[in-house]
Amino acid sequence: MRVPEKLPVVLSQGEVDALFRYVGILKHRAVLMLCYGSGLRISEAVSLKAGHIDSARMLIRVEKGKGAKDRYTVLSRNLLILLRRYWKIQRPKDYLFPGSQPGTHIQPGTIQEICRDACRMAGIEKRVTPHMLRHSFATHLLENGTDTRAIQVLLGHSRIDTTARYTAVTPRTVSAIVSPLDRRTKPERSEKASPRKTLRPRRHQSLKRAPARLRVAGIFRAHGARSRTTWPAVPSAQADARHRVVPYRRIGRPRGTMRPLRSGTNQLQLLLEPALSEMSAPARTKWVESRKADLLPVEYHHVVFTIPAQLNDLVLRNKPQLYKILFAASAATLQTIAADPRRLGVQAGFFSVLHSWGQNLLFHPHIHCVVTGGGISLDRARWVSSKPGFFLPVRVLSRLFRRLFLEALEAAFRKNLLSFPGILAKLREPAVFLKLTASLGKSNGLFTVSLPSEAHNG
Repeated sequence: MRVPEKLPVVLSQGEVDALFRYVGILKHRAVLMLCYGSGLRISEAVSLKAGHIDSARMLIRVEKGKGAKDRYTVLSRNLLILLRRYWKIQRPKDYLFPGSQPGTHIQPGTIQEICRDACRMAGIEKRVTPHMLRHSFATHLLENGTDTRAIQVLLGHSRIDTTARYTAVTPRTVSAIVSPLDRRTKPERSEKASPRKTLRPRRHQSLKRAPARLRVAGIFRAHGARSRTTWPAVPSAQADARHRVVPYRRIGRPRGTMRPLRSGTNQLQLLLEPALSEMSAPARTKWVESRKADLLPVEYHHVVFTIPAQLNDLVLRNKPQLYKILFAASAATLQTIAADPRRLGVQAGFFSVLHSWGQNLLFHPHIHCVVTGGGISLDRARWVSSKPGFFLPVRVLSRLFRRLFLEALEAAFRKNLLSFPGILAKLREPAVFLKLTASLGKSNGLFTVSLPSEAHNG
C-alpha cells in the first residue's frame, strides 16, 4: 500500500510580511525570521549560538542538524540588522535565544505558540507553523530562479528528490503552462471586447487613476464587518475604538478639545474629532491654530518613561495591571520631583499618553508626557517657571521612576494581581520573581526617562 505524498503548504510573500508584523517581541521575531530567511528548522533556530553567525561571509553555521550533520546556510542582510539590534539589548551569554533557566535555549513550543497567535491576528486562515516558513523559504527561492541543487544544500536535504517537491508548489511552474482551452483560435462571444469601450474611455474618466491613499478609517469601512464576524470577542477598549473610528468621522463633529467633566476637578474628557490625516491642509492648519488658544504662554517639555524589555512578556499577559502601574509611577515621579523645594517646588501640569508599540512595530510599552515648564507654587500664590530650555534632571527622574514602578510591581505580586501563563510560569515562585525585580533595581540603564526634544513655547 502506497503512502500518500502530501505537498508542503507555503505562505505568500504578503502573508509572511503580515505574520512578522504581529510578532511583537524582538527575540521571538528573530527566531521566526531565521526559519524563513535562512531556511532553518525550528530546533536549529532556537539552538543557535552567537559564534554560529558569520557576518563577514554572510553565512550561518548549523551544527548537528537533522541526521547530526553540519551545514552552512545564507544570512540575510535584513536579518543581520535585526540580530545585531537584538544582541545590543539582550547580550545573551550562551545560546543566542536563552530560555528561562541558565544554560538552556528557548523552547520550540513557545515559538510555535507565538506563531499561531501572530497568524490569527494577521487574519491568515492557513494553519501556520514555524516549519511552514522553511517551506516558504525554499519555494520563494525557486520562484526567484535559484538552482534546486543550491536549495538542497541550504536546507540540508540528503536527497535531491526531497527538494524537488517544492517545484510542485511553485506558482510560476504551474502558471507558466498555457491551458489548451486558451489556445483556441476562436474565442467565445462573451470574450470579445468592444473596441469603442476599450479604446475610448468616457470623458469624465481618466486613463490613469492615482491609487487611493490608505487610511485607518478606510480599512475599517472595507473590512470592519468581516472583522466583527471573525473576531466577535475582543477587549472592551478595542471594541469601543472599533465602533467609534468610522461613525464619528462621518458626522464631522469637532474633536480634540479637552473639557472638565465638572467644575473644580482635574478630570478631563477628550471629544472625538476627524483625524488630522483626514483633513485637508487648510483645515488642518486652521484646527492647529485654534488649539493654540488652549495652551498656556509657557514652555512645554516632552518627557518619555520607558520600562526594560525584560518585562515585555509580563506586560503582554497583564496589560490592565501593568499599564495602571506604569501610568501611576510616571505621574508620581513628575509630581514628586516637581514639588521638591530643591528642584522647582511647584505643582506642574501634564498629560500622559501610552504607546504600546515602537516605530518598528515591535512591542515597546512606554509613556509620553507633555509637561509645563514650571507650575503653580505649593501655596498656590504664584506661577514659578523652570529655567529656559531645562525642566528637571533626568537621572533624578529615572531613579525615582524605577523605585516607584518596582515597588508597585512587587505589591501587585503579593496581592496575587498578576497572572503567569505559559513561559512565565516560573515567576509564580516568590524567590524567582523577587530575584527578577532585584536585578532590575540594580541596573541604572533599564528604566529610562528622556526628554527627546527641546522645550516648546506655548
